Amino acid sequence: MRRRLLDLRERLHTLRVLRREYFRIWHRYTFNTPQARTARRRVATRVLTFIAALLLVGVVLRGYQYPWTGFGPVGGEGISIRPQKTLWDWMQLLLMPLVLAIIAFLFTRAQRDRDTKLSSLQRGADALHNYLDYMTRLLVEQDLTDDSLIERASRVAKARTTSLLDQLTGTQKGHLLRFIADSGLLDREGPFLSLERANFQATELEPGLYRNCRLHGVNLDRAVLEHCSFDESDLASSTIMDARLEGADFYKSNMDYVLLTRSDL
Repeated sequence: MRRRLLDLRERLHTLRVLRREYFRIWHRYTFNTPQARTARRRVATRVLTFIAALLLVGVVLRGYQYPWTGFGPVGGEGISIRPQKTLWDWMQLLLMPLVLAIIAFLFTRAQRDRDTKLSSLQRGADALHNYLDYMTRLLVEQDLTDDSLIERASRVAKARTTSLLDQLTGTQKGHLLRFIADSGLLDREGPFLSLERANFQATELEPGLYRNCRLHGVNLDRAVLEHCSFDESDLASSTIMDARLEGADFYKSNMDYVLLTRSDL
């Protein structure tokens, strides 16, 4: 009886830990997603624009009550009461340089973002090319008949794969996943390459057949997997949140503990 009570307490403790971990992951992927950050920035921009518009309208409306602002009528009964430099004159003097400075800043930032994006794309393409060359030599040229050599090569391949993912765009991640799937490195029964906890977020995978692949524990959040067939694959414990899965096929696949929150099915 005491043994059963101890087992029950251990199971309850495990369930509490899993519950805390689930809510931690849920909170992270709900409030710290790019969509949530974009929405917060959009709201802040609208609030600041509304406040600036209110201030401008207030200056103009109040300005009509005071001649020195330059917004009201010019002069009185036969005499001019407008000062030499009105508020409107100062606004004309300062507004044009400010507008030009804002335009120059926006243009410079857009050009810098474009150059950064192109440089990132080029670095990712070079890194992917080097990776494909290395994996091709590893699979074709090296002797992998010995179990110890296979295990060592598998560890090295996983390390190179996971370190490469942070340098790739979504499309390049799709090319990488397609290559290792077509090469038979992810065969469910005896995969050469383990992708558990690999970061394939925002992957844009080409439509096609990815049958009998082991994708256990892979992070596929915000991935585009439309019209991809994962028949008889192992996706247990994977996270596929905020993903686009229209037309995707998971026939006879292991989907135990898969998170599909907010995914388009």
